[in-house]
Amino acid sequence: MTFDDWFKRFDPKTLYFTKVFLQEGYRQGQLEEREECAKIVEQYCGGWDDGGFNLAKRIRERNL
Repeated sequence: MTFDDWFKRFDPKTLYFTKVFLQEGYRQGQLEEREECAKIVEQYCGGWDDGGFNLAKRIRERNL
């Protein structure tokens, strides 16, 4: 089943709210995953490594 097939099962009266709610949940998941990735890079490279710091910074900037 595709996302669209699943999504069509919702009541049209609440469709907008539901779609916005799902989109916001998806976006929040993206933000959390990117932050976790940035933290892993920082832990792996250490605070002294400019390359690792810059990489973590670029991962976080994707949130914007």
